[in-house]
Amino acid sequence: MKLPPLDKQAHFWSGMAISGTLIAYGLAPSIAILIACMLGALKEVIDPMTGGQRDFWDFAATSLGALISLPLVIV
Repeated sequence: MKLPPLDKQAHFWSGMAISGTLIAYGLAPSIAILIACMLGALKEVIDPMTGGQRDFWDFAATSLGALISLPLVIV
């Protein structure tokens, strides 16, 4: 089995860490997930201004990580 590139893994774990931390501090899960997704989108918008390149799949990985935190917190 081939793992996703390290960059996509970092985006996934970042989304999970952001939403999980916000949920742990008492923010509503839906708001925490929304914030993590918005930060992922903002990062992709800013990337070309800092010499990077926009990548939809980076945003998707961040959002997926944020969504994965929901079942972990419910359990």
